[in-house]
Amino acid sequence: MYSTRLGLAQFRGARISLPQGHNELASQIGTEIYGRQMYEVMVYWEFQDPQGDPPDNVFARLWQAMDKLVVSKSLREVRSKRTQLIPELDAASLKQLKLSAQKDLSIAGPTLASSFLAQGLIDEVFIAYAPVAVGGGTPLFKNLQRDIKLELLEQKTFRSGAVFVRYRVNSWLPRYHRPWTLCMKL
Repeated sequence: MYSTRLGLAQFRGARISLPQGHNELASQIGTEIYGRQMYEVMVYWEFQDPQGDPPDNVFARLWQAMDKLVVSKSLREVRSKRTQLIPELDAASLKQLKLSAQKDLSIAGPTLASSFLAQGLIDEVFIAYAPVAVGGGTPLFKNLQRDIKLELLEQKTFRSGAVFVRYRVNSWLPRYHRPWTLCMKL
């Protein structure tokens, strides 16, 4: 059985070139699962020249070759190859996908992914942070009823200032346990 990864990235309002290390991770993914909004961001890669400049051209080839599943009740059609549109995806269906997968699954986007994270169906979480401060957007971990302990597996900082972190989902914590604090240097 392959793992289910939760991939989250906040690049709102910024065109950021992908770090080289992202391609290594993407090469392990057989099926990418998106909600409508994340699909609309990622479909950009369908129309990029896979012969262009690295590392973006490598990711374009990988993205165009992987299967994509878009979960949306409002989207009427998809604009990419190897893409299936479904109105909903429940836990049992995700478990079946995971059992039959030939490569890892990735669920990208906070709204769709948080529900599966809350149900204990996510094995790893990876987050790409862009060096851009935004004044709104969807929280990365939305509507979790319990805190989740994450074990750091990997972290990379890139020349662009982007930061990539990958965690193993370890265990649930009581809701009152607050291990993280946001600090800002003034």
